[in-house]
Amino acid sequence: MNKLKWVVLFSMLTNLTVAQHRAFEVDEDVRIAMRDGIVLRGHLSRPKVDRRVPVILRINSYAREKDLSANRYVFQLAANLGYAYAEINIRGTGKSEGERHPFEHDVTDGYDIIDWLSKQSWCDGAVVMGGGSYLGYTQWAALKNPHPALKTIVPMVAAAPGKDMPSLNGMMPNYMMRWMSTFDSPYANDASFDDTERWRKIYNTIYCAGLPTTSIDSLHGRRSEVFQQWLQHPAFDEFWSSKLPSSAAEYRNINIPILSITGFFDSNQRGALYYYNMHTKSNPQHNHYLLIGPYDHATGQNQKHLSRHHYYRFDTTAYVNKVALAAKWYNHVLKNEKLPEQIKDKVNVFVIGDGWRYAKSLGDLAADTIRFHLGEGVLSKQVQRKSKSALPFDSRVINDTLTSRLTYRTAAPFNHTDEFSTVVDGNENYLNQTPILVFDSPKFDRAFDLIGSPVGVMNMSVKGIKDADVEVRYYEVTTEGKSYELSVVAQRLSLIDDKRSVLLDEGRVREFHFDNAYFMAKRIAKGSFVRVTVRIINEAGFQKNYGSGKNVSTESIKDAKQGALNIHFGRKGGSSILLPGKFKE
Repeated sequence: MNKLKWVVLFSMLTNLTVAQHRAFEVDEDVRIAMRDGIVLRGHLSRPKVDRRVPVILRINSYAREKDLSANRYVFQLAANLGYAYAEINIRGTGKSEGERHPFEHDVTDGYDIIDWLSKQSWCDGAVVMGGGSYLGYTQWAALKNPHPALKTIVPMVAAAPGKDMPSLNGMMPNYMMRWMSTFDSPYANDASFDDTERWRKIYNTIYCAGLPTTSIDSLHGRRSEVFQQWLQHPAFDEFWSSKLPSSAAEYRNINIPILSITGFFDSNQRGALYYYNMHTKSNPQHNHYLLIGPYDHATGQNQKHLSRHHYYRFDTTAYVNKVALAAKWYNHVLKNEKLPEQIKDKVNVFVIGDGWRYAKSLGDLAADTIRFHLGEGVLSKQVQRKSKSALPFDSRVINDTLTSRLTYRTAAPFNHTDEFSTVVDGNENYLNQTPILVFDSPKFDRAFDLIGSPVGVMNMSVKGIKDADVEVRYYEVTTEGKSYELSVVAQRLSLIDDKRSVLLDEGRVREFHFDNAYFMAKRIAKGSFVRVTVRIINEAGFQKNYGSGKNVSTESIKDAKQGALNIHFGRKGGSSILLPGKFKE
């Protein structure tokens, strides 16, 4: 953010001219001892005023040597608003002591940091938190055992360990080793992370040579005990549930105001909505607000505008400055100011093609549901005749997924990294995937708003395999023939219940609920139809499921199986999809 934009933002939020900017002082080396004696370090600023002030806290995982100078404008903004600002680095990063082990200590360390800040002589006892991605996660980690001084959080595009990273629906993208490389040194290793071509080669090597996922850190050249530990926990077991609020009782204990922000194209959307859904479901008295719109992982946590995504185009109607919004939210909570103008109700959703919608709950916005039954190549409101379609499974096959010859999008949600070719104006070649099953609905005779996460209820059986990774993807196909990607869910079948692995039995038909698809809100045009594609995931971007039933992380080409995955149709034991939204005017 350049200096001019910061000045405009200062004036907009504080009604102060440049000459009226408040003076502040900076402690460049804050040291906070944790309960086990480890000392975390960072920096803080506070306005030069003759009263105690609240503090904005960010617990940072991506320490960089330029942080102090880069935050000068943040210090000024906080001072103008009457807040102190503290940025503390997690263990092993920056100058903080301890081992670098992401997610491992953030629950207790967050509590201890808040406790220390709230007891400083300059603090009025109130702490608020902000930040996105990992910094969104640390806010939720602090709420597993809430400190009374914590008054509100504004988690943006928040990660949820065990829920959406390092694995989502039981599947781990190889990108996670690339992300871990940022922790190779105390200061974020941007050189390693930014070397896209090198990571493509690593992914292709492990994929084409049929190596197990456990070898990817060796290909990177640095053994990672943390990464190896993660590979042993593909399910949401106690290892992960200890790192964030995970039970209904814990969410009932969260009673502070919260503003959650995420986007349709945010790679951590499912984590952000996991927290939101758990809180609103478990705590009827919640004071939890949600903002969701056409944002990706970056624009879901900064002041920038996402103007296009594939065929999608977005004007400034959808734009929200997340930095300004957070500041106004803090003033609302701590100073009893009115809600920010962008927040009209508990749920604030931008419907692509139809503008902003507001409601008390997501259910109020998506009160209707259309069920389509799957048949041979069709989606129909009528139950189809009893039959089945088969997807061949051959894990010996190598697909070209990371070169210029890419012909389809990967299982990564909405191509959230630069590892995959990004098609600016859509990609109609997705139908060239083989094998793939395609199901099309009739054309709609009127427009309607699709709002929510589609659900697939799939009755499946297998032959010759004990496990598979399956992708279900949803599109709107317009009268012009353009395919607007609506949602996607990729699921490891053995981990469909999230907490334990249940392998597939030969010939047995089981019902699988693909109920963790990406949230979308879009006006579906008259004359369009919905297309659903189903495929078995086999590509270099993800760890490869060879179908043997072993821990997928340890499987190699030696374990490769061949067989088939069948999808069953019909009145009894048939498959269907449910589309949420507003269909009645």
